[in-house]
Amino acid sequence: MRNGQSIAQGGEAMVFLSSMRGQYIVSQALHHGIEALSSVEPETMQEKSNISDMEFLRDSLFNLYRVHREG
Repeated sequence: MRNGQSIAQGGEAMVFLSSMRGQYIVSQALHHGIEALSSVEPETMQEKSNISDMEFLRDSLFNLYRVHREG
């Protein structure tokens, strides 16, 4: 694992990711990441494929933050 992270820590991270809180945190990070990358100027410098991939993940798996904000 990276940065001296143990296998146990990786397992803990996966458990956290599968929790409602973990899903929310990733969803929030995607939301703010998409906003930040979409605001890059000039527009030609925006990483469109990364934004698209992040939107796909948000819309497919991690939509809790958006549902929470719109709800």
